[in-house]
Amino acid sequence: MANGPVPTQHDVVIQNDTTGNVDFLHFIGTSLVESAEKNYSLGTVWKIVANGDFNADLHPDLVAQNKITGQLDFLFLDGSGNLFASALSNVAVPSVHGAGTFGTFAPGQVGQNLVSQLANGQIDLLAFDGNGHLIASDLIPNSVGLPHVVGVASGAGFFPAFSLLGSSNSVITQLPDGSIDALGFSGNFGNASVTFSTSLLLPGTAGSPTLGAVNQDFGDVSFAGGHDVNAQLTGSDRQTVEMVGTTSTGQIDLLFFNSGFNENPVNRGAEIGTSLLNLSIPGWSIVDGGIVAHTDFFPIV
Repeated sequence: MANGPVPTQHDVVIQNDTTGNVDFLHFIGTSLVESAEKNYSLGTVWKIVANGDFNADLHPDLVAQNKITGQLDFLFLDGSGNLFASALSNVAVPSVHGAGTFGTFAPGQVGQNLVSQLANGQIDLLAFDGNGHLIASDLIPNSVGLPHVVGVASGAGFFPAFSLLGSSNSVITQLPDGSIDALGFSGNFGNASVTFSTSLLLPGTAGSPTLGAVNQDFGDVSFAGGHDVNAQLTGSDRQTVEMVGTTSTGQIDLLFFNSGFNENPVNRGAEIGTSLLNLSIPGWSIVDGGIVAHTDFFPIV
């Protein structure tokens, strides 16, 4: 990794497949330096499927889904990841795989849109109020048959994750051979006009580890000599998309991709590098509780 990107600080969220406990793992470089295991009494049926601020208290919350009934449970957390309240959804929905922003919000919406995928591959964007009640949805036309959704690449200021790929956050899918496909969307959820605009198959990603979480990262990757791979901008200016997966042995793997923002857009989707973290997690799964902001759960000293 001496001539490539070196991860500085990352938090990965995993869930125990048997107990349902959630563990927030804090890495510096490739070494695990801290963890905080939480018991939210989820058991084996409830799986973490998204994160975001769903009660407008400025702290990240988690969303769990009952994999039998499809019901959602919004887990409201404090700044230390402790559960202080929850809200069960008033409806059951298809499988949720992360949260993102798709233009304007619907009236009364609290938090980002949950991205739900039907059995036929079609995507449904969902909006909830602060009590877990579904208030709006937008079933995206021409999205039947899409690959398996693994997360949403979202960024600060609601920027799309990949340059020139739609006008909102990108949905990340993974094909059976491990290839990664980023989907772009345009329009506004607030007036039910979101459309599937285009896709970007990330080159050379066949054989990638099984993805469990996706995030967009601003300046969280440092580069040899302080520059990106094209020596155009410093690493702190570069915008990358970061994904987390597990190898066949259960080891956590970080993958970094060029978003094309603050850089030459022709390089968007290029894999910048990978980094195997010093931890294998048999019996645990990476969840799209995502890569949480490390300043919330693990203050930087």
